[in-house]
Amino acid sequence: MAWRPYEYLIGGELIFKKGIVRGYAYYLTAGVVKFKLKQNYIVSGKVRFEKPFEQIKSELENLIEQTQGKDRKSYLKRFSIVQRGELGDFATGKDDNKYADYFYFEWYSDTNGRVVYEGSNEEVEIIEPLVFSFPDDHRANQQNLMGNFLTGMCVSITEQTKKPMAGIQFPTPNTNKGGDEDDRSCEAAQV
Repeated sequence: MAWRPYEYLIGGELIFKKGIVRGYAYYLTAGVVKFKLKQNYIVSGKVRFEKPFEQIKSELENLIEQTQGKDRKSYLKRFSIVQRGELGDFATGKDDNKYADYFYFEWYSDTNGRVVYEGSNEEVEIIEPLVFSFPDDHRANQQNLMGNFLTGMCVSITEQTKKPMAGIQFPTPNTNKGGDEDDRSCEAAQV
């Protein structure tokens, strides 16, 4: 549902200014990826992030083991080297944004859809303090970004398969017909 190139990310830098996030990140196999994302809740600030060397080494060894010498570039093969779109949720784990107490970086790319990175707050260095100004409709805006992404994904699948999607289905919980306190069957109790 989302790109999650965790083991590929090495580090990067983001600058928040005038409703835009600019910066870059360095990914194994993809190289430097540049960002130009719209956003409306971080007035200013600058952060640098980088994984510890031992973690990069360990993740690279795991990646080599998983691919068994085959093409390691395939996961990020269609990952655009310029990411334009909108910033989703963002938190460093070291700032006033209580969305997450760890490094969380989400964006909605015009070319790649939703991309998420979750890491440790130890990876982040705040160069210039982040100044947040959340609009009243901030959560609604974030939910709209996700809704638009899911709608676009459904439309894309429908176009490819030529079969309409009725919606996203979730498994229903098992019902307990025994009538104990964990009965989720919504049946009326017998008196």
